Amino acid sequence: VPRPSQSIAGVKTHFTLTAIDAQGNKCETGGEQVTVLSKFFGPMCIPLDHYQPFERVEDHGDGTYTIDWCAYQVGEYQVVVTVGGLAVHTTPPITMSVLAAETHPTSCTATGGPFLGAVASRTLSFTIQSRDSYGNAGNVGGDLFHAAVQSMGAEFISSSITDNEDGRHTVNFAALRGGSYTASVKLDGHHISGSPYKLAVIASSIYGPACTVAGGGLAECQSGQIATYSVVAKDEFSNVIEHGADLLHLSASFKADVAVGANIQYVGCGLYQVSAAMTVAGQYELQVYLSGQQIGDGPWNMSCLP
Repeated sequence: VPRPSQSIAGVKTHFTLTAIDAQGNKCETGGEQVTVLSKFFGPMCIPLDHYQPFERVEDHGDGTYTIDWCAYQVGEYQVVVTVGGLAVHTTPPITMSVLAAETHPTSCTATGGPFLGAVASRTLSFTIQSRDSYGNAGNVGGDLFHAAVQSMGAEFISSSITDNEDGRHTVNFAALRGGSYTASVKLDGHHISGSPYKLAVIASSIYGPACTVAGGGLAECQSGQIATYSVVAKDEFSNVIEHGADLLHLSASFKADVAVGANIQYVGCGLYQVSAAMTVAGQYELQVYLSGQQIGDGPWNMSCLP
């Protein structure tokens, strides 16, 4: 049975079987019961029962038989041919290595951190996996994918694609602003599976120099009253941090001859309210710290009027 050793998923491969009698003579007539059995050895990439190998035997009536064989799943196969219920012994056994077919745009997939939620960063990335029309993952490079990342405000974000030469491409982009983004990935003008994708980017960790302070009690207040002001928690890209996880890291005080302690309460949406009972008139210096470091452009001077 002369045969090839390699095939492409979805592409028919042809074997020719020549029947020989017990004395080694070529049979001149057909009619033998020839069957083909394919054994799959992996690796398992897609459900095999969806794409069982195609096997067809054509009897030419002259002692030769053409076997059409086609597999749809990438992997290693052993092909066993029987005549009259007895296996045809070949040396070596008939083995077929099936490779992925041509990349099919709408079968390709993308995965990565940004799809599960990401924090604002100078470098975010996700991975494109090339696949053929049967879902087999490609393992070579050369596909020309195009990616476009866009904010909800229709602003295009600079991005780049790196061909990893193994069927995967890495898309890198920077998302400095929290919010919603879309990522479109195309091949040959067609969106890949799931594209365009929705990406959610949230603020990064609180960053003292970017935080801001404001409020009516910041410039002056009356003695005997409560001085209040607000701290807006932001990350290094000036995104408002809309949670109170960093509350315990903030501290504040009004300093004059004697320091006046301040209470801090998280209001919501990245806003903290700081308040203190001012009982002594005079000039004060407002100081707000994050983990021991002064935030914003403080300290701030304020007057407590009699």
